[in-house]
Amino acid sequence: MTVARNVAIVAAIAAAVAFLPGGGDVAAVVSRTLSLAFAAAVAWAGWWAYRRYALDLDALPQGYRALLYGAVGVVVLVLAGAGRLTATTPGALAFILLLGGAILAFVTVWRAHRELS
Repeated sequence: MTVARNVAIVAAIAAAVAFLPGGGDVAAVVSRTLSLAFAAAVAWAGWWAYRRYALDLDALPQGYRALLYGAVGVVVLVLAGAGRLTATTPGALAFILLLGGAILAFVTVWRAHRELS
């Protein structure tokens, strides 16, 4: 029953986008709204994690803390520019290398944290 209802909802939205005048604009507004909601949820989760693990972050040496915050900054910037980065082959390679470097930094900080605790 709920699957049929969900399919009907998606079909109604698709029909509105396809056949109503300005439907593409409505789809753009809905897409942007969902993107903002997702960004807000990620920001809230980051704030919650920072508050939850503030003592653990303070216990890290300054170099590892700087590495952690730098990796978070790289991830934010790479994801913000993902559309332009992945439009070309060198950009896609830079995208992969930057994300890989950030993951390596996260693993390094995590291992250091495990050794300290």
